[in-house]
Amino acid sequence: MSEGYHPWVRMTPRPPRLPWTVLTVVWMVCACRPSVADVPAPEQPWEEMTFEQRKAHMSARVLPHMRATFQSHDAERFASFDCTTCHASGAAAGDYAMPDPALPHLVRKNFRTEIQAKHPEMVRFMWERVEPEMARLVGTKAGRTRFNCRDCHVRD
Repeated sequence: MSEGYHPWVRMTPRPPRLPWTVLTVVWMVCACRPSVADVPAPEQPWEEMTFEQRKAHMSARVLPHMRATFQSHDAERFASFDCTTCHASGAAAGDYAMPDPALPHLVRKNFRTEIQAKHPEMVRFMWERVEPEMARLVGTKAGRTRFNCRDCHVRD
C-alpha cells in the first residue's frame, strides 16, 4: 500500500452542499410566506367605518400584520415599525391622512428609470407584498384602479 492511503477514508472530494442548503432555505422561506388569502379582511367595508372604527382596525389588524411583513423584508430597517412608518405627518396631526407627503414621493413620468431602477428590491416588495396585503386588509382589491401606490405615496 502507498503511504497515506487509508481504505476507510474517501479519496474523491464530496460535492459541495451549499447549493442544496441554499435551495432548501429558499424553499422554506417561500413555503412559509402567507398568501394574500390568509390576510384578515375587515368585518365591514372600509368606506362604511367611522374614524374610530378605522383606527381600531388599523391598530388591531393592519399594524401587527404589516409590521411582520415589513420586518420579514428588512428586519433592521423596519425594527421600529409603528404608525409613523406609513402615517408620518398624519400620525403627528392625528388625522392619519393618506397619501402622506412625508413618505418618498413617486414621479409621474419615468418611474422605471427614476425609482424602479434605483430601488428594485423595494419596488418588487411593495408590488408583490405590500400592495395586495394592504388592499385585502382594507377590504378592496389591489391594482391600478383600486388600492395602489398612490394611496400611500404622493405623485409629483
